[in-house]
Amino acid sequence: MTSDAEKDRSVRSLAAALGRRGQSNAGGLVLLTAITWLVYSSIGQGFLSSFNLFTLSQLAAQTAVIGFAQLVVLVIGRMNLAVGAVAVVVVMSTAWMTGIKGLDPVLGIIIGLALGAVLGALMGWLELKTKLNSFIVTLAMASVYTGLMLIVSKGNPVGTVPPSVTEVGANSLFTPYLSLLVIPALV
Repeated sequence: MTSDAEKDRSVRSLAAALGRRGQSNAGGLVLLTAITWLVYSSIGQGFLSSFNLFTLSQLAAQTAVIGFAQLVVLVIGRMNLAVGAVAVVVVMSTAWMTGIKGLDPVLGIIIGLALGAVLGALMGWLELKTKLNSFIVTLAMASVYTGLMLIVSKGNPVGTVPPSVTEVGANSLFTPYLSLLVIPALV
């Protein structure tokens, strides 16, 4: 029969071994993702179809770009709640420039990205000038940017985007299962 002290010692040594083994939760996330995929693929017939995997790669690429944008800010000890709102302004402005105004798509995308940088710089400047917490500044600016887009668009789609722009997201990369949008997410 083992004593309570021996049980406690063995639990502590197991916890220490597990703690040394992996300092991050990445393994758990990979395992959870694999289990989720196994469950969904066994329940749903179309889960592993080329259409669904292509759509998942598009969504993952968009989420990765937004996540990396947030990561950059978190690394320097700040928080940015306006990443999504800035992305909306960039996408809607780019669609307006290339669709309605007929601007060259490459130039429209470059101007859209520059606009996103300017909006981010404006938030940084406001944070430094007002000495307010980044949480407050970015929360307020997220509301401003979102409200501005709702006022400008009146809640309607911006318009028709040229096929050369939409083809970027609709084309596949090497296989029908992977979206071309994965490239910007990896860059």
